Amino acid sequence: MESKRPAGHKEDHFHRLPEELLLYIFSKLSDLNSLCRCLLVSKHFASVISRTQTISITLCRAHSFDSYTNICRFFSVAHDLHSEVEQTDALLELLSLQKLKLLGKFKELKSIYLEYAYPKEIDHPSSFLKWKIKCTSSSAVFESFIGLLSASVHKMTDEADDEQSSGESICPRINDCFRLAYGRYIEWLCLICMLAKSHDSLKSVRIADSEKHGNLVIRDGKIVQMRSCVLQKELKDNINRSLLELAWVPELRLPLSGYLMRDVGLFIVKVPTETCGNANKNDDMTYWDFDDEEKVFAEAVKEILINHRDRIIGD
Repeated sequence: MESKRPAGHKEDHFHRLPEELLLYIFSKLSDLNSLCRCLLVSKHFASVISRTQTISITLCRAHSFDSYTNICRFFSVAHDLHSEVEQTDALLELLSLQKLKLLGKFKELKSIYLEYAYPKEIDHPSSFLKWKIKCTSSSAVFESFIGLLSASVHKMTDEADDEQSSGESICPRINDCFRLAYGRYIEWLCLICMLAKSHDSLKSVRIADSEKHGNLVIRDGKIVQMRSCVLQKELKDNINRSLLELAWVPELRLPLSGYLMRDVGLFIVKVPTETCGNANKNDDMTYWDFDDEEKVFAEAVKEILINHRDRIIGD
């Protein structure tokens, strides 16, 4: 005799799906919004989704975070609060990133990818801005920091305006770009520190902005180190010991990629190390690992460091 189900009862057909198959599907899906919608499909989905190990998140920021005042306020909130819960809530409120609280539903996170969509923050006409960080071998604080900007970038075969820039405004523009890039680095590093302390299973975090200006990747041992480090002190020590160099090149030809850059600015911030007593020697930067998306950036940096050394000034 067939048993009768209570009125209104809906059978959960999804419970027949193997958990390993669902985990594989969710790992390919990875987007936080999509995963949270799947939580509502069935109890079986909800129980399996909580074990998802890879999450990707797209975030929209409502305001800029590149001013010195905001950086100081961020550090104050990040390090003066003692309660982990209060610390997390305060940081997310300051950054307008309450969406990240949803990560608390995932108990076995190993990898997080965050992509930011920022408001327009710089008023100068640079059409190209890239920056890159090289962290120390033992921690996530920077050892070298380079950034490149230019007023125009186009193929050498394209018709171009022959007007030449005097370079008079390059220093303020480089300063604006450095403040923007360093502000983002500080924000991202503090956020990764918070995520590392909130998720014991976490092994890798990658953060980038939607316009591909720069990115920060922290993984494995450095994630572990961030759970116990005093981040503010380490960053302060590094910036106090760092040396700054600037360069301006009115026209930069890139033969490998076939591009021509105009009104190019470069900043280099480097911390002296025991293995590199003279921080002004930038030869090692020509051997950095650059992603495929950074080919033009890499070629421009190498071209300046090798063929335009006389235009580099600084400490």
